[in-house]
Parts: sequence; structure tokens; C-alpha cells
Amino acid sequence: MSITLRKHIRPLRGGSQPHLMQADDGNLYVVKFQGNPQGTRVLANEMLAAKQAAMLRLPVPITVPVELPPELSEELYFETTSGRQPIRPGLHLGSRVVITSLEGRSYDFLPQGSQYSLRNPGDLVGIRLFDLWTCNRDTRQLVVWKCSRDKKYTVTFIDNGHCFGGPEWNFAPLTLPNTPLVEPSAVEACLHWAALIATFPITEFESAEAGLIPPEWRSEDEQFTGIFEQLRIRQVKLVAEIRSRYSTLVSRLDTFKLRASMAHLEHTMSFANLEVAG
Repeated sequence: MSITLRKHIRPLRGGSQPHLMQADDGNLYVVKFQGNPQGTRVLANEMLAAKQAAMLRLPVPITVPVELPPELSEELYFETTSGRQPIRPGLHLGSRVVITSLEGRSYDFLPQGSQYSLRNPGDLVGIRLFDLWTCNRDTRQLVVWKCSRDKKYTVTFIDNGHCFGGPEWNFAPLTLPNTPLVEPSAVEACLHWAALIATFPITEFESAEAGLIPPEWRSEDEQFTGIFEQLRIRQVKLVAEIRSRYSTLVSRLDTFKLRASMAHLEHTMSFANLEVAG
């Protein structure tokens, strides 16, 4: 079922100049438009990355194409160095708002203090690997939120438009951060996410999702399909480098959980036909 925007709420900050809008399904969406200052390809990136992250069970907003009708587009524009540029009616990208002020509380940073305990801290490690795998060229954005009666906060990862090498689809070499994880719980989470990435079905993902990206968002098909080949190459490299980096640490700490996590990763790599040597 197609979703149509019905009400403009307000412009939002951000390089793509998004707007907060309400759709005919009753939900609020952060809407990024075709022709925005960062380029229309960020819409394709945003939708594809959200689907990929959701398949890994990383928390991301529901992201869908939304229709902007002509009567609503008349009041919308981009601010550019050459003046205001109209936003055209058509198919744009909507990311459903994670939580409203009536439903609970939210922050766009990780608050400090014991009262701000997270429900899903391991996902912070998962998103670091996801950003490396997909070559996210932007600073990671997130929302930390809880409903009014909840005791713990949940982190949700937003603004994925610069994954896949950004709007130029220019992938940088994959290199792990210089500072390795040292806390056993963080290393265990890293091995867990690496195993999930190792078995991610890229071919099936491409078949299921690539055709759902509106053609006007992705322009050159050859470059767009190159994204999936890059994901295959980086999948192998990322998982192998994680295994290599943490195998010594796992041996030194010698805890049951870490040994089990490393064994699971190696079994997963073998099952997925990824290189285990090294």
C-alpha cells in the first residue's frame, strides 16, 4: 500500500534538508527529498541500508517511499547558495519517527549516568561493524529513547544515507579502528555480530530489495549493482580481520563465553565459505 504525505510539520536540521511530515497512515516521518543538496542517491542508500540493518536485527526506523502530492509541495523548498529551489512532487523517502514527545522521552546522543541504562548496549558494537562493512562516510547518528513507563532506554540508529560510500558510491578501503576492544563483553558482542555478517545472504538481499528502490533514486544501474559486489568483498575482509585481531585476546582471557563465541564465528565462516586461515 502506498503512503501519501498529508501534512507538513516543520523543517529539520541536516545536510539533506529533511522535513518532518505526517502521512495518511497517521504516522510522522522524517522525509528526505529527491534533488536535496546531498544528492538523490542518499535516498537509495537510506532505504537499502535500513533494510540491510533490519535483516541483521539492528534497530533502525521503518523506511519507505512516500508520495508528495502537488498541493503539498508548493510550500516546500531547498535553501541553496543560488536561492530557494522548489521541492517537486513525486516519490521521496520517509523514515518513521521512532517516538513522539507524547509517547516518551528521546535524545540524539548517549546520556551519561546510571539512570540512563540501555536495553540493547551490544547493538552499539553491531552498528560499528555495520558502518565499517557498508562504508558509512558520515558520523553515526542515533536516537536514545524510552516510553514513559519504561525503566531502560533503547538505542535506534538513524540517518544511513551515507552508507555504501556516500552519494558517490565510492567505497574507501576497509580498515579496523586502531584501538581494539578490550572488555570481554564488547569482544563477545563483536564476535557475535561478525558471525551474523558472515552469513548475511547478499545475493538474496539484492534479489529481494534492489528492485524495490525507485529507479529515479539510483540513476546508473551499473554503479548501483556494484554496491552488492563491494558488500561481498568487504564481508570476507571484515570477518577475517576481526577473527585475526581477537583470536589472541580470546586465548589469553580464556573464558568459556569468548571461546564459544570464537568457535561459533569460525564455524560460521566455514559454513559461509569464507576464508578461515590466518
